[in-house]
Formats: sequence, structure tokens, C-alpha cells
Amino acid sequence: MPPKQRINQAWLITFTDLTALLLAFFVLLFSMSEVQQGAWEAVVQSLSIKLNSVKRGPTSKQASHLPVTEIFIPKAVDLSYFRSVLADKVRGVEVLERAVIQQLDDRMVISRCRPMRSSSAAAQP
Repeated sequence: MPPKQRINQAWLITFTDLTALLLAFFVLLFSMSEVQQGAWEAVVQSLSIKLNSVKRGPTSKQASHLPVTEIFIPKAVDLSYFRSVLADKVRGVEVLERAVIQQLDDRMVISRCRPMRSSSAAAQP
């Protein structure tokens, strides 16, 4: 059996250096350019609309006196349905049969059940 030939990967260092230099070059070009304020604000506004799904401002007349500009309300998820689906999927899987699935207020906790050793059981061989 012939010995394995070692593949020379020194080109990766050169490639990484070249990539870093190109990145620095384009960052330098961008920093010397003048950004059109109107176009930049349009990009920022469109991105903020797409990325922020929460409406800004008070949600009701009672909350209008609060100094809060944004109220975050997460989307509702039916955890009881998720728990039943998860329990069905876990059933029959040998590794997960003894798993404990707990439903808390806003999350699911899945833990493996391990038998507790008592001090008397640990002392006996």
C-alpha cells in the first residue's frame, strides 16, 4: 500500500490574503464616496418596514400617556398543540421514551429523565 500523499494547501493563505485585501479596497472606496441621503433613507425605511413586524406607537388610548414608543407583543403560539405533536413524535423512539416534556408559560422544556442514585445505593457494590 503506497503512503498517502499530503495535499499542499498553501494556496489558501494567499487566497485569504487576497480576499481580505479586496474587502479592504471596497470598504475604502465606499468610505470615500458620497452617499445620496434620499436613496439611503429610502433603503433604511424599506428595510425597517420589512424587518420590524411590530407597529410603533401606543396601541390604545390608555397606553398613550406612557413614554414608550414601541410595545413588543410576540406572536401567539399554541404550545399545547406543539406539546401533543412532540409527544406523539417522541413516543416509540427508544432514546426519547423516558424524556419529560413540560409546558411552561411561554416555552417548552424537554429533559431526559435520569434515575436518582441514593447514597445507600451508591455505597453498595
